[in-house]
Formats: sequence, C-alpha cells, structure tokens
Amino acid sequence: MARVGIGMDEQDIFRLQFLGIFNRIIGDAVRRRLILFLLTWLSVNREMTQRRKIQFWAMGLLFLWLAATFIYNQRDSFQCSFCFSRKAEFTWMLGRWAGESISLSSKTERIRESLIYRDYFNNSHRHHWKFRQGSPYYFFGLAWGGCALGSAGEGNDFTNLYKQLSGYRSFIAAKIERGELLQENVLRLIELPSDLEWEQADLEDRKWLELIESLLDEYIEQRAVDF
Repeated sequence: MARVGIGMDEQDIFRLQFLGIFNRIIGDAVRRRLILFLLTWLSVNREMTQRRKIQFWAMGLLFLWLAATFIYNQRDSFQCSFCFSRKAEFTWMLGRWAGESISLSSKTERIRESLIYRDYFNNSHRHHWKFRQGSPYYFFGLAWGGCALGSAGEGNDFTNLYKQLSGYRSFIAAKIERGELLQENVLRLIELPSDLEWEQADLEDRKWLELIESLLDEYIEQRAVDF
C-alpha cells in the first residue's frame, strides 16, 4: 500500500494513480507503437476524407466514454474510534461500482490527524479505524457516483464542541494548565458514546455527562463576560 504526504490534495492523488495505471496497462513498447501509429495515420491521411475524420473522432470519443464510464476511483473513508482522526483510501478500479470490478492500482492512503489527536495523543497511539463512507468517482476521478455509509460516529457533545470551537479548545487547555481539569478526565469525556442519554446512563456515566454540562455552562459564562 502506498502512502502520500499530508500536503497532497485529492486531485494530486488521482493524477499520480492514473499515470501509474496508464503505465501499467500500456508498456513502453506498446506506447511507442501507439504513438507511431497515430503519427503515421495523421501523415498518410493529411487529406482525410470526411468519412475517415468522422471514424477517427468517433473512435476517440468511444475510448473516452468507455474510460470515463468503466474506470473509476474508489474512495473509502475511515475514522478512528478514539481520537477521531480520518483516513481516506484511494484505488483505481475497472468495472461498475454496484457490480463486478477489478482493481487497477494499489491502495493509496491519506491520513488527516484530528485536533484531539494532536492535543491529547502521541505517536504511540494506534488508530482503530471504523468504516465511515465509500464512494466511486467516475470520469477520471472527478464525478461523484454515490456512496455507502458506515457506522463511524461524530462523537458526543464535548467532542463536537472541541473540534468546532477554537475558543472552547483554549478554555479547556487553560483549565488543564491551572490544574482545574485533569487530562485523563478529558480523555474519558472524549470516549463517551455520542448516543448516551441521561436516562440510560449509569451513575458513573452521569457524573461525566454532568461534567460536560458544567464545562459548557462555565465556557458560556466566560464568553459573556469577555463580551
């Protein structure tokens, strides 16, 4: 499996994989013959009849249609159950997404580390990936063609606030620095299931749900004073 750097975007990945497929399917010898054939065709038929021109363009358009319809880039995305980092895997395929298909390239993956990972985990952390979504991209990897959804969740209220609000992240960091909040308690809050309701929670989990509410109330009060 190939890995690419964080600085590469999806279009860069698509282009690199597509070139790899082209080189894999059409070797140097075949490619030279193809180019030679096209040059010969064009030189011998400089005064093409209208019929031959139509045939030439029809063959080119047919090739493009077949490539755009039956060659697609499969993107599968995953999310770590603990730190909410995300991983995307890309594979060029031949066939139809809803039917039979074969792979044309090895998998290429890109990992995007989450803010939670950067703030509370280290390099020894091992991601536990859960499937999030799978989608085919047709027309040379540019056109989205549907999706299959997985079970990876978005996290609880504390996690969502932490990911979305920079002020809330600063607020939590300040409480940890002052010793008012333990880092291990923050990790416990992150681990709480997103669908945990007060009525279904046991006494231990209710204590953590109350902490989430009290932290939010304190943050709102602090923001109100700042304004």
